[in-house]
Amino acid sequence: MKLINGSRIKAALRDVSATQIAVAYVGKDWKSYIDSKVLKEIVLSPTLGTNPIAVVELAESLGWENVHFLDNLHSKIYLGDEKAALGSFNLSANALSASGLEEAGFIIEDTQIVASLRKLFNEYKLLALSAYRTKELKIEKLAELRAIWDRGVSTRVIQDDASDGSTRQLADYQPVASDEIYVCWVSGELEYNKSNVRAHTIEDSVNFLADDDVKADRWILYWYAKTDGSPDESQDLCWMHVDEVVENGAIEEKYTKLAIQRNDRNRPQPPFELTNEATKAIYSVLRSINFREFLGNVDPWSVNLTIPKLSAFFKAVQVELNAKISTNGSTKNDDLRQLFASRIRDAMDIAVNGKYVTHIINGMLQKQHAVELAKKLVQPSSEIKSGLKKLAKANLLKLSFESIMLEKQFASLFTKDDLELAQFYLAQVNSNYTPPTS
Repeated sequence: MKLINGSRIKAALRDVSATQIAVAYVGKDWKSYIDSKVLKEIVLSPTLGTNPIAVVELAESLGWENVHFLDNLHSKIYLGDEKAALGSFNLSANALSASGLEEAGFIIEDTQIVASLRKLFNEYKLLALSAYRTKELKIEKLAELRAIWDRGVSTRVIQDDASDGSTRQLADYQPVASDEIYVCWVSGELEYNKSNVRAHTIEDSVNFLADDDVKADRWILYWYAKTDGSPDESQDLCWMHVDEVVENGAIEEKYTKLAIQRNDRNRPQPPFELTNEATKAIYSVLRSINFREFLGNVDPWSVNLTIPKLSAFFKAVQVELNAKISTNGSTKNDDLRQLFASRIRDAMDIAVNGKYVTHIINGMLQKQHAVELAKKLVQPSSEIKSGLKKLAKANLLKLSFESIMLEKQFASLFTKDDLELAQFYLAQVNSNYTPPTS
């Protein structure tokens, strides 16, 4: 065994190259401390201390079937193929940044001990599978954790562990509960029922119908309505965190329930940043005919009618955002997308005729642009796709989505993560393969 502590832990963990991890808590910066491309599965505790954003990212990277929840887990085990790390350190900046907690542990290379730790990991996994048998149960628990996390930040029980101070973007927003954001309109000043609320503690507030299902530890995204109920786009969209809900908190004929953001609480990080592009996309969807329940021209207006449509609303907003980004792009970028799609179609014609990939790919290309489909196909998966393996065996990797993505002329169409994943999958099936550069 080799003792590790302080700043040496981070480098040692990278060297372990963990494929399986069992830790109590996972922080937002989890990717900074391990090789996320190697990790196959994780067991974690979905309790206060684990950042819900990190869990969403892990599920996106590994698939929900490889992210396991065990409430009372307190171990910290990192298992690689030939060695392991065991100690006091969670997968978080607080434990691994060398500027947080004082942590220590061991690097283990003894094959018998590593095998015993792997057996223990599998025991934890079985317990986790018994506790949370389905994806739906995990998402339900994650929704609870997200609400608890925001409450913990607002009441100063915990600190948000985002070390870089970055804010989330609308394009990356992933809802885990149907009602974690209420989208509603406001029109003006409120009169508080001073017998039920302490006005001096209120930073912001929105009122609702008495029987509206509004809960604390949720977010409100509100906008100002014109007299006809449509959005007043000269006004800014606003976030409000619901610290508490007070029955009969507002003096209003119908809208007496009051959601309050207190001025004596910390403000958690909002679900996403309200950039100019995000604001325009939200207003555009609000103006559409598909979401009339959100507009303020109904009397009485109820947030209950909007909740079943929130998921569709935010998906529509993200589609609108992507469309605006595409529209604002240069003609050169449009031409490049068209060229990429043409290259992919030609390559897939050859691959399908040679039976290296199935004809299903043609149907996918009819439903989705080749660029977006390429991004989808290279998302992290628990196993390499059979089509890529067949192309590698036939020495035809030049026909693959991954190879064409990596041509220099198409680099601007994809993110750094997209290209790194494409390179990773190609290396997995043929470590000596070099994509064309033209």
